[in-house]
Amino acid sequence: MTPPLTPPLTPPLALPLRIRFSLGLAIGFLALGLLLLVFGLLNDRVPNAVLGALFLVLGGLQITGVAIVVSATEVQVKSALRTTARRVPIEGLADLRIDGLKLLRASDGLRITSISGVAARSTDVQLLRDAITETKGPA
Repeated sequence: MTPPLTPPLTPPLALPLRIRFSLGLAIGFLALGLLLLVFGLLNDRVPNAVLGALFLVLGGLQITGVAIVVSATEVQVKSALRTTARRVPIEGLADLRIDGLKLLRASDGLRITSISGVAARSTDVQLLRDAITETKGPA
């Protein structure tokens, strides 16, 4: 006799949740940077080459960087240069709410940041929506 089949248990989400920068925007910066760098080097235009190198660095930082970090006690909004631009204290995932393209603190409606597809990866935003819904917070 075989044991009854049970649905697999989903592992709990590990905090902190890391929401990465948009992949499309990062690839756009890399392509623009490469184009400007090659154009600047081929035509002896130093400003274009320098600007291209800056766009390449910015694109690389955005591909590997994290835009928003959600921990149990706070939400950190990061810049592409990896510095923390804003810290907002929260009382857990249940204290967060997503309204359209905005991440809000549910207790007082404070707008934390935008989570549009241009600013953040949609797969990571969906994980955050699911985590908020699992903790019985309105997503």
